[in-house]
Amino acid sequence: MIPPNYLVAVNPFFAIALCVLIAAGCNAFEFMYDENSSDPDIMLEDARIALQSGNAEKAVELLERALEKAPENQEIRIELASALFQANEIDLLTMKDLAEFISDSESAPASKAAKSYNATCSFTEALETTRILQFETEEAYLQLLGNTETLERTLDLLATSLNIDAPSDLADTIIGNAYLMRAIASMGQSVLDIKAKADSLGATLHQRSNNSIGYCGPTPEALAEIESFVLCEQLPVFNTAVEDLLFRQNLLGLTESELVDAVGRARDELNNTTSLSCSAFYPAEK
Repeated sequence: MIPPNYLVAVNPFFAIALCVLIAAGCNAFEFMYDENSSDPDIMLEDARIALQSGNAEKAVELLERALEKAPENQEIRIELASALFQANEIDLLTMKDLAEFISDSESAPASKAAKSYNATCSFTEALETTRILQFETEEAYLQLLGNTETLERTLDLLATSLNIDAPSDLADTIIGNAYLMRAIASMGQSVLDIKAKADSLGATLHQRSNNSIGYCGPTPEALAEIESFVLCEQLPVFNTAVEDLLFRQNLLGLTESELVDAVGRARDELNNTTSLSCSAFYPAEK
């Protein structure tokens, strides 16, 4: 709150103190935190003040305490996920960059590493005409790789907070933010899982000239396993992410589609044309 002019005029010491606070980069809202409160609602409001003043770490601390007092409170869970994202600088641009990395149509020669073994691939074109997906060079991938715990915690927090069909008294902006964060966290975790699975099998992913993703492995068995993992386990995650983004867009009356389109293209490219049947690898539970 900005002090009235008359207060500054009659109390120059107040003005000096205010200038010192600003010059020192101090959080002028710090005095408003009720450190001894056990009321989750008060801690939630204090956390919002912290977020507004750019102190995401303080917000995380307050919200963790609030969640201990009210573990089923949806608003606290969503705000904590948001604070974790802000503290670790994860946002929709991270998701967009990762999706565009997967769906980038520019061709480039495959790396020597991909040609160092007699690979078995899901496509017949020459490896030299494909673009190998070198995740280690993608900043968005590296950022999420360093925040695996944040992604896991976010998905855990939001798993019990989001239900499209359930009525809610939360503001639409809060609900929309929750769906955005779940889409980012789920897609980010999926990409990390795909890369980890490929590494464990000695497999690689390639973008082909027809704008679909192809898969290579050192053996036919490795090829079949990485294909089935992506198409049967991870592709549904991308589908859900697109659904979450569309729900948020409709809920908030948004018209931009750039992010949805980018994630949709990445999903479509991962879904290459194959005769693979997921039921052979993941039979339906009886």
